[in-house]
Amino acid sequence: MVSVPSHDLKRYPSQPVSAGQKNLVSLGVGADNVLPFKDIAKESYVALAESRLKRQQQQRLRYKVWEVFLVTTGAGVLATVVAVALVRFLPYQITQEQKLREISAEVSQLELQVNNLRDRLPERFGTAEPDSTFLRRHGWLRPGQFVVKFLDKDAPVAP
Repeated sequence: MVSVPSHDLKRYPSQPVSAGQKNLVSLGVGADNVLPFKDIAKESYVALAESRLKRQQQQRLRYKVWEVFLVTTGAGVLATVVAVALVRFLPYQITQEQKLREISAEVSQLELQVNNLRDRLPERFGTAEPDSTFLRRHGWLRPGQFVVKFLDKDAPVAP
């Protein structure tokens, strides 16, 4: 028989001393410290289950640590990639903004020209002068050139 540690004595009540246990008593181990064989098997099974549970918990903890490490590393890599992309994109974005400002300035100048021409349009086309005189005055018809108008076959001819 095997003796039980002192902290387990509270769990197991003392057994009466039998003939097989007398040799333990003579060694100075008292009868209170001796467990029957069935309890030893139960105790070793409980210890084995506890150690297995402890190993499983440690393994789960290791997996969690690795998971946290990998997730953190992945997030760090992703943050680094984003930071590098932003740094590389920044000069391109600045040049595009400059081009946009230039184009916006050009568009506003062209809008001013269009509005100016739109204001002058009635005075140019509002006159009763013939088309050829208008075209010559604005340089679209040179001396010696003349305007030819094509008539539809079905249109009535004015005398």
